[in-house]
Amino acid sequence: MIDFFRYSNSFLVRKSINFIRFLFLKAFNIYDFNFKNETVLLFRKYLKKRNFNLIYINLIKNLDDKSNLVIDLTLQRINDTSKIIYANNLSKNELIDGLNVKGFDFPFIKNNCSISINYYKDIYPGYKTYEIPVFKFHHGLRLLDKKSLEYIKDKDAIDAGSFELDSAVVLSNNYNFKKIFSFEIDKINFKKGLKILEENYEFINNIKSINIGISNEEKIEDTIFSGSSVSQLGVNKKNIPNYINHKKGKVKVTTIDKFSEKNNLNLGYIKMDIEGAEYNALLGAKESIKKFLPIMSISIYHSPRDYFEIKPLIESIAPGEYDFYVRKLAPWYNQSETYLICIPKKLNSKILSLDDDPIYG
Repeated sequence: MIDFFRYSNSFLVRKSINFIRFLFLKAFNIYDFNFKNETVLLFRKYLKKRNFNLIYINLIKNLDDKSNLVIDLTLQRINDTSKIIYANNLSKNELIDGLNVKGFDFPFIKNNCSISINYYKDIYPGYKTYEIPVFKFHHGLRLLDKKSLEYIKDKDAIDAGSFELDSAVVLSNNYNFKKIFSFEIDKINFKKGLKILEENYEFINNIKSINIGISNEEKIEDTIFSGSSVSQLGVNKKNIPNYINHKKGKVKVTTIDKFSEKNNLNLGYIKMDIEGAEYNALLGAKESIKKFLPIMSISIYHSPRDYFEIKPLIESIAPGEYDFYVRKLAPWYNQSETYLICIPKKLNSKILSLDDDPIYG
């Protein structure tokens, strides 16, 4: 029964769940609830097998207060929530949830801005959801100060996990990158992104879309295609919602180091949101990170290993070279849309905040 409500794509079921969300918000100031989240269970399993104090200290070391607050509240919710149904809003100001941006009728108010489907469906042509990490926070780039923005000017960018090129268009329209190399493993997403770009953004000429993946070596790898944002390397169907059509396939993968050398990049920025493949992708970018010290926005929420081990990995690649910030760039779910933003220490840069809320942004 739980799986039926969780995975059903029925119009009536989705409307019913969204109406219950609305009632929860009005009655208890809880904006969201979820059913049997596998990621939370994975976090719990991971933490049981490790020395929590050690991995926690390695994660929070040299972070700012807001980063520590994001981490502490996230872990507290993971530890305290019910195994079946849990309320997971990290902040009382978080009023927009994932299903709402897919069609909930009630407009929510956030910072005196009414957001409804009639607003966000036109943000990116052919793309019917308003992805806050993309369109509001630009994967963290909107939190950078002038020093950091000047640092990435006229340099190349890696957009790993480009989906339908929404992130690439945002990066091209708002920042002065020389070239944006967008990597997407899903052929459906890849073709749709090219079509959107061709039909709506003929004035953009610095995006290069590439239908291959990013990993720690060059090879042909198994993958799951779903025509959605959750297509991923590997064939672990547990990570893909049952209501999304998916099929197995093969895809070529390369490394950022080899791609960068082959194409003579001057790398200024790396964005990664590749459904749990980030750790291996960073292993394949060691030389580029050491050489260019690019500003990076790395999603760390897809697995507990990413959450706890990506920051120490980057510290081992470039010891003492980066300031790190953990920011939650969307208001729905518990650990989802959490990014590690990496800024070279030599910039002496200060990260900004777009909201008064202590967690969100």
